[in-house]
Amino acid sequence: MKIVRIEWADSYTTDKWIEKDSVVEEMGSEYIMTTVGYLFEKTKDSIIICHSYNDTMVSGLLHIPRKCVKKIKIIKKI
Repeated sequence: MKIVRIEWADSYTTDKWIEKDSVVEEMGSEYIMTTVGYLFEKTKDSIIICHSYNDTMVSGLLHIPRKCVKKIKIIKKI
């Protein structure tokens, strides 16, 4: 297993009323997140990481669509 640092674009939502002319300004640009975890699996469409594991189980799974991934850095191979 590898410990990785992933930078990825997150989604953003709001439920307040906004003037139509202000939507782009109000929503801003991309929200880039940084997550560190164990690389569980890579597929052609996504990357799955977890924060804990043992021989038979995993916990804290995060599924990130590949289109949202900006950078992946391997921190350590275990």
